[in-house]
Amino acid sequence: LEWEVPHPSWGRGGSERGSCYVTDDGDHVWATVPGASGPDEWWLIRTSGGAVAGRVPLGCFAGGSEAIRHPDGRHVGLAVGEGQDGQQVYWGQIQAGRPQVAHAPTDDRVLVAISPDGRRYLTTPHYSGPVLLHAFPDGAEVARLESGDAGGGEDAFDWFAGYLDAGRILLSLREEDDLLVASADDLSP
Repeated sequence: LEWEVPHPSWGRGGSERGSCYVTDDGDHVWATVPGASGPDEWWLIRTSGGAVAGRVPLGCFAGGSEAIRHPDGRHVGLAVGEGQDGQQVYWGQIQAGRPQVAHAPTDDRVLVAISPDGRRYLTTPHYSGPVLLHAFPDGAEVARLESGDAGGGEDAFDWFAGYLDAGRILLSLREEDDLLVASADDLSP
C-alpha cells in the first residue's frame, strides 16, 4: 500500500456512497466523502503521497455519486444522487493546486453526459420532466425535449443518456424500455 486517506465512514446521516475520479494527468484524485459533522465533501487528493489538497462542502448527502470527465481535461462534473431527496450537479477544477467547485444552476437534474466538444452538457429529470441541454459552463438552457414529444408519459425519461457522436444523443425511455435518438443541437427526435 503506497498511501491511504482516512475519512468519516459511509452510512451516517444519509451519506451512503461516493465516487472517485483520477485527473487526466494522473496527478490528483477527486473523491466524494462524508463530512465529519455535516453534508458530504468533494476532496482533491494528490496522487504523489496522498496529501489532501483541499476539501469543498457539497451541501448534500450522497445516496450515490458519479464523476464525469469533461473533454477539456481541466473540469470534472459530479452528479450527486440524494435518493428521494433530489439530485445535485457540481463542476470542479483545479486552480493553483486547490479545488474550485461550483454548484450548477439545475433543479433536481441528473448530469448524464457532456458533449464531445465540451460546450454543452445533458441532464435528465430525477423523477419527471424534460431532458435538457445546457451551455457549459453557465448552465443556461439551450434545448429541451418534453416527455410528450418523445411519445411517453410524464415520467418518460430514464436517467441514462449519452452522446453517440457530436450530432446525436441516445435517450432511454423508462415506460416503453425503448431508446430514442435525438439531435445534439436541439434535441429534436
